[in-house]
Amino acid sequence: MTDKHSPTVKDHMEQFSEQRSRYGLLARIVRSILEKACSGMSLAPIFQDRVKSPSSFADKIICKGYSAPFTQTTDFCGVRVITITSDQVKQVCGFIRDRFEIDENNSADQAKRLNDAEFGYRSVHFIVSLRKNKDGAPDIPQQCLDDLGQSEKDALQGIMGLKAEIQVRTLMQHAWASVVHDTLYKSAFKVLKKKWSRDAARIAALIEDADKCFVRLLEDIEDHKSSEDSLRGVEDVEKEIKRLSEVLPYCDDKGAASCRIARLSMLLDRFDDAESVLTGHYDPLDAEMVRTLAEVRIKSGAPQKRTEGLNELRAYLAREEGKTDTKAMVLLGGALGWADLHESLSWFEKAFGLNPTEPAILRGYLERSMVKEEKPGTLTLLFPVIDKALEIARSRAAMETGLPWTHHDIGMLELMRGRPYASLEAFAQAVTYDVSMRRSDALIDTLGRIGQAVGKELQGVEWARQFLILARANQASQTIEDDKERAAAVRNCLAAYGLTCQAGLEGPVFIVAGGCDPSVEAKIEGYRSVIENAFAGVSGTVICGGTTAGVSGIMGDLLGRAQGVRLVSYLPDPMPQMIEGVRITVHEGYQQGLRFVAGGGFSPLGPIQGWMDILASGLRARDVKVLGVNGGLISAAEYVVAAALGAKVGLIQDSGRQAFRLLDDPFWSKHRCVMPMPNDKETIKLFITPPKPPRDLAPADVDILAIQAHEGYRSRRGRELSPSEPALASWDKLLPHIQESNRQQVGHIEAKLDRAGLKLRKAKESDIVLFDMNKAGVVEDLAEYEHARWNLERLMDGWTRGDRDPVKKTSPYLVPWNELPDDIKKYDREAVEDIPAKLAELGYEVYRP
Repeated sequence: MTDKHSPTVKDHMEQFSEQRSRYGLLARIVRSILEKACSGMSLAPIFQDRVKSPSSFADKIICKGYSAPFTQTTDFCGVRVITITSDQVKQVCGFIRDRFEIDENNSADQAKRLNDAEFGYRSVHFIVSLRKNKDGAPDIPQQCLDDLGQSEKDALQGIMGLKAEIQVRTLMQHAWASVVHDTLYKSAFKVLKKKWSRDAARIAALIEDADKCFVRLLEDIEDHKSSEDSLRGVEDVEKEIKRLSEVLPYCDDKGAASCRIARLSMLLDRFDDAESVLTGHYDPLDAEMVRTLAEVRIKSGAPQKRTEGLNELRAYLAREEGKTDTKAMVLLGGALGWADLHESLSWFEKAFGLNPTEPAILRGYLERSMVKEEKPGTLTLLFPVIDKALEIARSRAAMETGLPWTHHDIGMLELMRGRPYASLEAFAQAVTYDVSMRRSDALIDTLGRIGQAVGKELQGVEWARQFLILARANQASQTIEDDKERAAAVRNCLAAYGLTCQAGLEGPVFIVAGGCDPSVEAKIEGYRSVIENAFAGVSGTVICGGTTAGVSGIMGDLLGRAQGVRLVSYLPDPMPQMIEGVRITVHEGYQQGLRFVAGGGFSPLGPIQGWMDILASGLRARDVKVLGVNGGLISAAEYVVAAALGAKVGLIQDSGRQAFRLLDDPFWSKHRCVMPMPNDKETIKLFITPPKPPRDLAPADVDILAIQAHEGYRSRRGRELSPSEPALASWDKLLPHIQESNRQQVGHIEAKLDRAGLKLRKAKESDIVLFDMNKAGVVEDLAEYEHARWNLERLMDGWTRGDRDPVKKTSPYLVPWNELPDDIKKYDREAVEDIPAKLAELGYEVYRP
C-alpha cells in the first residue's frame, strides 16, 4: 500500500471510530431481542455479541482494497446464537425472519453451499436491521427498552439503517467453526494441504452426525415420557394433570407444560380440556405447540375441528420453519389416512426425503406406497435403509422408549424386510405394553389394506392382522365376569373383522408346543417321561400339533384315548403331504379333535385360530397353561402369542432352539408370563396341575404356621448367612414376596400329606400322637415334592436362576432335585420331618387312615 492511500484509510478509520459505539448499541439490542424471544420459545441457547475491532476494519480496507467500506462491509457488529439442536436453529431462524428486516442478498445458509456429499461450515448468517414502528422510531420490544439507560435511549435514532450480522448454529457446528474453520480456512495459507481439507471434512461429517444424534436423543426422551404416560392408569394420569395445572401459572416454560397437559388430557379423551390449555398459552412460533394443537383438533372427532387441525398443519408446513419439520409431516400424513392417499403419501415422501431412516417415517412411506402401487415395489432395494431404521427402532425398544409404537414400527418394518416371524413377535411385544389395545384399530386397517394390495407377495401380513384382532377380542372380554357374555363379546369382536371361530372347548385348557423336526427327534424323545408325568390324570382340553412327529406324537400317544381329555389340533387346509422331503402323517389320537385352518401350509394361523376358539368358548387366557419344549419358528410364535395374551408359558430350560432363544432374549426372559422351567418332572407336573388350596387348615392357622416356618429358617440359617440378608429379617420387616413364600409352603402341607396317603384332623392335645415321617418312609419323596413346589412358586413370582439375591429374585437353586446340593436338600427334608410337630402345636394330628 503506497502513501497516497494512507490518508483515505485514516479518514475511514476516524469515521469508524465515531460510529463504533452505535454499532455496539445495535448489537446489544439485537442480542436482547433474541434472548427474550428464545426464553419465550423455551430455548436456552448460548449468546455472543461483538463489534468489529479497529484492526479488523483496517485489515479489510487495506488487504481487500475496499474503497467504500461502509457499504461494502455488512458485519460491523454481530450476534451469535448457539443452540443445542438443528431443530432449534430452525426455530430461531423463523423468529429472525419475522422480527427483523433481512438483507437477503448478503444473508446465507452456509449449509446450502455444500454438495450432498460435502461436509463443512454450516452456520446460518443473516444481515439484519431494525424495523421502524409507526412513529418512524426503531421497533424495539418494551422489555428490551426497559433494560436501556437514558443515554442509550437518546441514541436510538442513530442506529436506524445500521446493519448487524446474526449467526445461528448448533453447539457442534460452533465447535467445528471455532476450532477448524477459523483456524484453517481463515488462515494466511493460499492453498490448503489436501490432508487438512480431508481431515476437516471428516470432522465436519462426525459433527453433523452428532447433531442428528442430539436431536434423536431429545426426541427419544420425549417419546419415553409419552410412552410412560400411555401406560399409566386413569387415576395416575388425572393426578398428573392436576399437579401440572396447579404448577402451570408459575412455569417459566408454559408452552412445554401446556403441551404436556394437553397430551395427558388426550389420553383420557378430554379434547376440549386439551385445546383450552393450549390456546391459553399459544405461541405460533413454538413448533411443538403448533403440532400439539393441530393433533388435538384432528383427534377430537369433530369434523370442523379436524378440518381446522389439518389446515393449521398445512399452513405451518408452508412456512419457512415448517418446511423441514418431519414430525408435522408425519402427523399430517397420518391424519389424512387412506381417504386422501395421494396427499398422505406426498407428506410421507417429503419426510422420507429429509430423514429416510426414521422408523415411523419409513414405515408410513412404504405402507402407502405399497397400497397405492398394489405391489411391494422396490422393497428389496430399500433393505439397507430398512435395516438402519430397524436398528434405531430396536435401540429405542431396548430403552423402552415410545412404547408400544416402537414395537409397531418394528413389526411393520420386519414384515417389509421379509421376516414375518420376527414381525409377529414384535407385534406380540407391542400387545404386552398396549393392554388397552386403543391403538390397534388403525394398525389392523393398515394391515388389511396391505394384505389386499400385496398380501400374496408379502408373507405374514394376515398373521399379524389376525393376531391383533385376536388381542383386541381378548381385551374386549377381560372385564366380563359371565362366561357366556364373555364368549359372545369375543365372537362379536371377531365377526366385526370378518373372522370366524368355533366354540365348544372345555377348560382347563393346556397347549403343548415344541420340536417336531426330524433333526431333533432324538432330543425330544428324551423329554417323553417328563411330559407323560406332567399330563398323567389331567382332564380338560389339550391342544397340540396333530402329527406323529416330536412333541405332538408324544401327546397323541399319551392322550389319544385318555378319559376326560379332548385332544385338539389345528392343521392347514389343504394338508401338505410332504415338507422338505419328510412325509407328514396325522396321529390317529387326534382324529376326534381335528380342526382345519385355511392359509396354505403350517403357519402361525393355526395357533391364532386355536386362541380364537379358546376365547370364544368363554375361557380366559390367564387360565391357560402352555408347555414348550425346544421348537422352531411356529412354536416360537405359539409361545409369544400366548404370553402376550396373558397365558402362563413354561419353557423347559436347555431344551434348545426357540425355547432357549426366548429364555435368553432380553424382552421375553423378563416377561411376566414366561417362565424358565427346570427339566424336573415334579416341577412341571405342578405347573400343569397345581395342588388345591388347604381344606382343613384354618386361614388363621396358616398365618401362624408361616411365621413359625420363617422363624425355623432363621434359626437354621442364621449362622450361615450375613445378618443383613433380607431373608433373615424379622417377620414384620420381611419382604412381602418372602412372607408369601412361607404361606405357600404351609398351604402345601395338605397336598404333601395327600401324596403320601396321610390325613390331618383336629384333636385334643393330650390325644395327639406325633406321626414319624421318617419311619413311614415318605421324607425323601415329599422333600423332592417340596422343592418342586418351591421351584414353581419362585418361577411364578418372576424369579430366575442366578446368584442368590432375594431382592433381585435370583437363586442358584432353581434346578431339578437331582442337581440340588445336599446341604440345601437337607432343609426340604427337615421341613417335611417337622410337619407333624408344627401341626400338633395348633391342635392338628397327622395320621394314616
